[in-house]
Parts: sequence; structure tokens; C-alpha cells
Amino acid sequence: MSKKKKIKPALPVQKTEQIAAQLTAEQFSGPIPHPDILRGYNQVLPGVAERILAMAELDQRHQIEIETSAQKLTANEAKRGQLFGLMVSISAFITSGVALFKGFENAAMFLGGTTVVGLVTVFVTNKPPKNNCKEVINNP
Repeated sequence: MSKKKKIKPALPVQKTEQIAAQLTAEQFSGPIPHPDILRGYNQVLPGVAERILAMAELDQRHQIEIETSAQKLTANEAKRGQLFGLMVSISAFITSGVALFKGFENAAMFLGGTTVVGLVTVFVTNKPPKNNCKEVINNP
């Protein structure tokens, strides 16, 4: 028979280590690179930082021109819509007056009323008129 020996547990050894870590993060956003990056570009190819800045200035100028022309086009479109609305309404009122003079009262009322309001709304606001009718749902 074999005898089993009891093993005495060893005393725990306490080790203390301190670990220190430092994390540094930088974030840069914009149309031109961070100044440190520009310095790096200049070290590789002298004068390239100035070319990058000139490119950013040109891009900004182009963006401003696009926005300005878009605003002018929008204003011209609104003016044109108002002019066409005025022309449609004047011609409809003239036609309505002629129809009324000739004895077609119903046609004159229809043309002078509902049609003109709808057409002028579309031309001036550039949107069709809203349907204000609400559907009534009956639950059985």
C-alpha cells in the first residue's frame, strides 16, 4: 500500500506591480490638414503646404460661388412663378368676364373662382394645394 502525504499549502507570496498607461488622442477636422501634418508634407516636398492651402482656398471660393448661384436661381424661380401666376389669373379673369358678358354665368363663376385659385397657388408656392378634406371612418 502506498501512503499519501499531506501537502501543506505554501504561504502566498504577495507581489505588487503597478502598471501605468497613458492614452493621448488627437482629433482634427477641417478643410486643411493639421499643422503638424503640413510640416511633415513640407519636409517631404518643400512648398507643398502652401499648395495645399491654395487648393483649400480655391475649393472654398468654388463652394461659395455654387451657393450664391443656387440662391439666385431659387429667387428667379420664385419670381417666374409669381409672374406666371399673375398671367394665368389675369387671362382667367378676362375669359371669365367675356363668358359673363356672353351670358355663360356658370362657366364664368367656375373659371373665375375655383380654377384660378388652384392655378395661382401652384405657380406662386410651387406646390399643389393641400387637401383639407378629412376622411371620416365609421367603426361598426
